[in-house]
Amino acid sequence: MRKKKDDPPSGTFIADFPSAEDILGRCLNSSPGTPPQRPAEVHCTFGNRLWAASVLLALLLFAFPALAQDLAGKVVGVHDGDTITLLTESDGRNGQNGQKRSIKIRLNGIDAPETDQPFGQASKQFASKAVFGQQITVKSQGQDRYGRTLGVVMTADGKNLNQALVKNGYAWWYRKYAPNDGALKQLEFEARQARRGLWAESRIAIAPWEWRSGRRANPPPQVRTRRATITAPAIEKDVTVWVNTNSGIYHYPGQRWFGNTKHGMFMKEKDAQAQGYRATMNGQ
Repeated sequence: MRKKKDDPPSGTFIADFPSAEDILGRCLNSSPGTPPQRPAEVHCTFGNRLWAASVLLALLLFAFPALAQDLAGKVVGVHDGDTITLLTESDGRNGQNGQKRSIKIRLNGIDAPETDQPFGQASKQFASKAVFGQQITVKSQGQDRYGRTLGVVMTADGKNLNQALVKNGYAWWYRKYAPNDGALKQLEFEARQARRGLWAESRIAIAPWEWRSGRRANPPPQVRTRRATITAPAIEKDVTVWVNTNSGIYHYPGQRWFGNTKHGMFMKEKDAQAQGYRATMNGQ
């Protein structure tokens, strides 16, 4: 008999092994004990069917992680505008039903002012008023490098806290980690235009990531006094300070009370000194 061009050499063994798709298809669509139709075909035993179902479940969880990771519980701590602590019955991943767990949540896609920068306390207060002591739902979106759960916080009445903070001018759209979030981008633009929250003082509105970067790169020097070692502000020309109009004391950027007293205003240090205000002496 004349060989065809594509025929294998005589004596060649061709293994007819099924693929994973074959096993899934046959085992999920046939009855247990179905005899194989060719020598290398997998016999659909109970074990094979169980394996196929496990693979399918894993694929579903990979494709839809939110189904297994959404959290619900009570807010028991607000650390700053974008970080809270949730007390929940289960973390949604280990199946420990009935066991209360404390989970730190980092609101995804936004960055609120640090507590020691202008509007940091105001941002924290806004978040506290919205969710502290309340039952919430967190749409989990993985973890950050510090082990905190990233997510979108939904209040009991269906409001999105992440968006509310940006909308009211108490947080930035974190463009580095949420570059495609058009909703947050638009909300920040509208807050800037309306001069809401921190945008009312846009000339001193420093993005938190820049604030943290500057703080690491230029740590303020330590000054020894009789009473204690305090942190002195970095010397700048024509620096903007926060004047506490009740006490007559002004505070520098990076200090605890900069922008965070009930009564006060921003002005240049030289103007504050000309009007008789004096610098804080305790580093805060």
